[in-house]
Amino acid sequence: MLTADLLPPEDTARMSRTPTIPRTANASNGTTMFCRDGWRYSRFLVRVPLVSTFRRPGRLRTTPRSVLTCIPGVYGPILMRVRAPSTKHAVFIFVKQFGTGVVVSTAFVHLFTHANLMFENKCLGRINYEATPAAILLGGVIVSFMVDFLSHRLFSRRQQDDDERQISNDLVKIFALECGILFHSLLIGITLVVTGDSFFFTLALVISFHQLFEGIALGSRIAELGLARVQVIAARASSYGTMGEEGAEVPLVGIIQTSPGVSTEWKFVLASGFAFVTPLGMVVGMAVLHRFNGNDPSTIWVLGSLDAFSAGILVWTGVVEMWARDWLDGGEMAHENNVRTGVGLLGLLSGMALMGVLGKWA
Repeated sequence: MLTADLLPPEDTARMSRTPTIPRTANASNGTTMFCRDGWRYSRFLVRVPLVSTFRRPGRLRTTPRSVLTCIPGVYGPILMRVRAPSTKHAVFIFVKQFGTGVVVSTAFVHLFTHANLMFENKCLGRINYEATPAAILLGGVIVSFMVDFLSHRLFSRRQQDDDERQISNDLVKIFALECGILFHSLLIGITLVVTGDSFFFTLALVISFHQLFEGIALGSRIAELGLARVQVIAARASSYGTMGEEGAEVPLVGIIQTSPGVSTEWKFVLASGFAFVTPLGMVVGMAVLHRFNGNDPSTIWVLGSLDAFSAGILVWTGVVEMWARDWLDGGEMAHENNVRTGVGLLGLLSGMALMGVLGKWA
C-alpha cells in the first residue's frame, strides 16, 4: 500500500498540490521513516522543514506576556476575597462557579480530546488497545481518588479539631487541582513554542485567554482556603449580636481577618506555580526547538499520556470535588436563593462554554 493510500480520498487530491513525498511499498516502514527522519509532518504526512519557519524573537517576546496573562487570573480572586470576605457575594459566586466550568471543560474538551488525537496519529501505527487514552484517564481518576481518600483517613486520625482537619483536606484538594492544571499548562507552553510561525500568533492569543480562565479557576479555589473556619466564627459573632464579653461591639470584619486559617501570603505562594509554569514550558520548548519532532512516536506517547492523565485528575477534581460538592448533598449552592443559584448556574455554564469555544484552537 502506498503512503497516499493511507489518506482519505479528499486528502489525496490535496497532497497533489504539496511537495512530493517519497513513496514506499511498505506503508508501515515508510511512515516510520517519515516520522523519525528529523522533519515535521502535517496531519496529511506532508513533509515541511523543522526549523526554518521558526523565529525566536517572537517567541521570546511572548514569554513575559504569558506571565502577565496568568497573574491577574490566578491572583485576582485571592485579592477579591481579601476585599470581600463573604462567601455569599454574588460576584464571587459567579467567579467560583465559572472556574468550576473551566476545569470540567478543560478536562473533556481540551485534554481528553487532545489525548485521543495524539493516539490517532498515523506515526504510532495501529494501537492494539483502542481505549488507551480512556484507560490512562481512568488511572488519573483513581490516583486522585486514592490521594483524596487516604488524606481523609490520615487527617481524621490526627489530633486536630474539625476546622483544622477541613483546612488540611482542602489543601490536598488544591494540590491535586494544581497538579492537573500545571501539567496541562507546561504542555501548552511547549506546544506554543514549537508551533509554526503561520499559526503561532493566533495560538498565542487563544492560549492567553485559556490561561486567564484557568487561573481564575485555580485562584477562586485557593482564595477559599480556611474560610470554613472564618464563616463559623462570623456566624457565632452574629448570633451574639457581635458583642464581646465586656459588652463592647466587635466588628465582624475584624473577626474574619484575625481568625485562624490560611494566610493570604501562603495563598499567593500556592498560586505562584501556575503563574510561571507556562513560561517555563515555553523555555523548555525553545531549548528543544531544533530537535523537536511532534510526530516522533515516543514524543506522542509521552504527550498523549500526560494529557490523558491530567484529564483524569481534573475530571475527579472538577466533577466530584468542585461541581458535585458545591451543588449537592448540602453544598453551599444547594440551599441558596433563586438569584444566587441563577448567578452560580450562569457562571458554571459560561466557564464551560468559553473553554469549549477555545477548544477549537487549543
